[in-house]
Amino acid sequence: MISPNGGEQWEVRNPADPTQTIHNIKWVSGSGVPNGTNDIVLKMSTNSGASYDTTIATGRDKTGLYPWSVPNNVGSQVRVKAYSFGSPTKNR
Repeated sequence: MISPNGGEQWEVRNPADPTQTIHNIKWVSGSGVPNGTNDIVLKMSTNSGASYDTTIATGRDKTGLYPWSVPNNVGSQVRVKAYSFGSPTKNR
């Protein structure tokens, strides 16, 4: 995970204009994920990584950027992770 990588304080979605509060999730998968892979999943935790119950996006490339409008119901314990369907990876 390139971004967020810990400690960021991102603004949440502005219901009046959600395009004002877009943040880019950026990731690069390790050598264990083959080139051409498009099964990367982005997930969100609201409990410091105890569980990742919210799917942000699926079917993403091995390396990528995803423009994300942070939901307005999150708090200070949010974590995001990117992983290949077959191998969960490090959380941020």
